[in-house]
Amino acid sequence: MPRSLAFAFLLLIALSSFAAPNPTPINLDFESGAPGEVPPGWISPTVKLGYTAALSAETPKQGKQSVRLSGAPVSGATDGPVFGNVMQQVDATPYRGKRVRFRGAVRVEGATATAGLWMRVDRPSKQMGFFENMQQRPVRASDWAYYEIVGDVAA
Repeated sequence: MPRSLAFAFLLLIALSSFAAPNPTPINLDFESGAPGEVPPGWISPTVKLGYTAALSAETPKQGKQSVRLSGAPVSGATDGPVFGNVMQQVDATPYRGKRVRFRGAVRVEGATATAGLWMRVDRPSKQMGFFENMQQRPVRASDWAYYEIVGDVAA
């Protein structure tokens, strides 16, 4: 069985964007799309690093599908920390001055696997606002459980 990744999901909320953000979060339940494909509305930039992100109909927490991230880093692919992810970027304009919550069901397979949610708010001029990646509280459980990140979007 392939090794699981370091972090599972990334929701990037951008006050200023380096790419066109979605106007609102898309396909948060992973019910759209076909098994074996990256979920519509999400991207998986770590595929070139040896990870895959694909919809799976095998044992979802609820509904008909979940997203499965798996793989192992490609040797020499990067000098920094290596992890697989699936992410989307969302326009933060409607969330300015508000507290936001990113909640998801997560589980891992494999004795050394860890996972987590990751949320970051980018501010104008490429400044980072709120950031949480669950590095201090990684998911190691093989049973589905809900986890969340709560943070403030600057006015």
